[in-house]
Amino acid sequence: MYNQGEFMNKRIRNGLLSLILAVLIAASTSVPSVAAPLLSPQARAVVGQVLRNTRNQFVTGNASYEAIERLFASLPVLPNDGTDTQAFGEALRALWRHGVHNGTIVLKETAEEGVYLLGALYDDLLRREKQLFDFLGTIEYNSLTGFFQGENGRGVFGIGFDYDAMQYMVRSSAQSWLKALGYNKFYDAAAPMLGIMIDTLRFPFSYDGQDWMVQMWKGNYFTAFHGAEIGLYQKPPERRAGHYNSSALDLPLSLKVYNGGNLLFSTGEHDSWWMAGFQYGNPRKNIFPADRLRVEGSIRFPEKGMLDAFYAAFNVLKPVGVTGEVDGLLFNFVWREIIS
Repeated sequence: MYNQGEFMNKRIRNGLLSLILAVLIAASTSVPSVAAPLLSPQARAVVGQVLRNTRNQFVTGNASYEAIERLFASLPVLPNDGTDTQAFGEALRALWRHGVHNGTIVLKETAEEGVYLLGALYDDLLRREKQLFDFLGTIEYNSLTGFFQGENGRGVFGIGFDYDAMQYMVRSSAQSWLKALGYNKFYDAAAPMLGIMIDTLRFPFSYDGQDWMVQMWKGNYFTAFHGAEIGLYQKPPERRAGHYNSSALDLPLSLKVYNGGNLLFSTGEHDSWWMAGFQYGNPRKNIFPADRLRVEGSIRFPEKGMLDAFYAAFNVLKPVGVTGEVDGLLFNFVWREIIS
């Protein structure tokens, strides 16, 4: 674990990362004007407002989602009528060969009420109207929650993460490409060099002929994010090396992160081997280090034998500040902040 002194010793390095991030965000606000020949005034307004909102959250820590909500409520909605849409690669080729004009951001209805596909209409060089809803997979927008979710659990644009615009929180997707990396202690050892100042807890246990481990993290990520993670890993007992595979089981996992009595964000309960939430903001206003975060989470185990094996290990290994209890097949835990 990292104490407050160690955290402060990293502020210069992390401050540089924040400065670089701030420059990138500031530069991104010029995107609408640079892309003016390609986008309609409506599309420029939406893109510009989203980028300004993101920048304001980093700079002030108190951006309002209401402006974004109003903009998306004003977007044209297309019926889900089976009209063919372009594949992403085809759209890129059209942009390269012919150019696009008057691009407009639109939504398309889905079978679920309040959930839409995010897409675009544009004219090609011959003024033929085209629809695009494939951005390395479709992106669903839930107008009730402000959540943007990629296709097949791979994350928005296939990057392995989805985005909760209402909570300004990036959440891991169920089938993130990170699953292939598994876990070993080198990842945590290298984290401070990347500006990631986290506390972590590991609970190894044996069950059904496999070595398992539940691991939890909380803390500060690149200065401009705070967050928490919980993961389930496994390896065959004959593997002497400490590298674990990501669990082949996807269990219902959930996290809530607090600062004092204030709920910062909640991931909800979702099936995965790993649940992570990272909320961004201003490190001087509303981004907090590990010792000021309280994490409440849960794991829903598939059967009692596995839960019992884990819970026995938890009770032997649990450090001060962590409590857990069993409710049926559900394990609930609280990882408290350090009160000085």
